This record gives sequence, C-alpha cells and structure tokens, in this order.
Amino acid sequence: MRNHRAPLRERTRAAIRDQLADTALTLFVARGFDRVTIDDLVAATGVSRRSFFRYFASKEDIVLGFMTDLAESLVHALAERPADEGVWESLRRACDPAVARYAHDAERMLALFGLFEQTPSLRARHAEKHLHCHAGLTGELAGRLGVDPAEDLRPAVWAGSALAALQAALDAWAAHPQRPIEALLDEAFAALPRAA
Repeated sequence: MRNHRAPLRERTRAAIRDQLADTALTLFVARGFDRVTIDDLVAATGVSRRSFFRYFASKEDIVLGFMTDLAESLVHALAERPADEGVWESLRRACDPAVARYAHDAERMLALFGLFEQTPSLRARHAEKHLHCHAGLTGELAGRLGVDPAEDLRPAVWAGSALAALQAALDAWAAHPQRPIEALLDEAFAALPRAA
C-alpha cells in the first residue's frame, strides 16, 4: 500500500501545481506579468500564501517551471538515444519530447513566449534555465564520447548548436504558429554545419 501512496501524492501535488500555474498564466496574459501580485494569485487560486509558496518560490518560477521539465526531458531523451547513433541525429531526436509538448499545448506556450518578450525578469531567468540545459546536454555528450568537456570543446559546441537550432525553430513558430514546429526544427537542424 505504501508504494501506491507516494505516486498518488505526487500526482495530486502535480495536478495542484498545474492548476495554480494555469490560473496564474491566465492572469499574467490578461494583465501583464509585473501587474499581477502574489496576493492577486493567492486570491485567484484560493490557496493561502504559505500553501502557494510550497509550490512556487517566486512568480517567475510559475512561468518558468516548465522550462526545468523540458531541460530535463532533453537530457534524458539524449541519454536514451542509441550509442552508435550520430551526434546530430541524437540531438535532433532528443528534442522530440519538448517539441511534442509545445505542439500539444500550443496556446499556452505561445502565451509564455509573449510574456518572455514583455518581461525582463523572465528573460533573465529563461537565460539561467538555458544554461542549465546546456550544461546537462554537454555532460551527456561528453560521457557518450568519453571526454572531459573542459578539455574537449565538441560537447559544449554541439549542445549549444542544438539549443540554438531549437530556439530558432521556436522563434519562427512563435512568429508563424500555423507552421508545424517539427518541420521548423528539422529545417533548423538541417542548417547546422556538420563537423561531427
């Protein structure tokens, strides 16, 4: 019985967190990120300030929480790719879970992009999350090659190139959401110089 309780508790916590994030995002999009206070969020979600801070450390974390999940999914997906697969194919396929999430929840993702553009504090935190993802991908690539990334620059360069391709595809998708994000990502990866 104990084994069943932990997953249920985790699912319940995740559901509450998602519900709070959805409500917050709706307010942020309607009013602007900086015009929504923690008190506004607490009132809209019906939880206490204390409960709210159990789920989120800050307003920025509400918007960027998904970025941590996406970064982890990229690194995990790369680790799951076949060892004998080419680096670029592995990196492109590692983006599939993230791309699927963007495509599945397109309206929400596009709203988040809009918030990033309007809010300097979110852009700064987004850059932090990007660096975290880069470090994770670099470490995974270095492990795959059996090299020290402090001495061999290839893993860091490849990880940075893959993330730049992903960002270019996302920027193009945000500007033209009618275009399939998967096709844009394929186009972005095809534009990368292949030194691997």
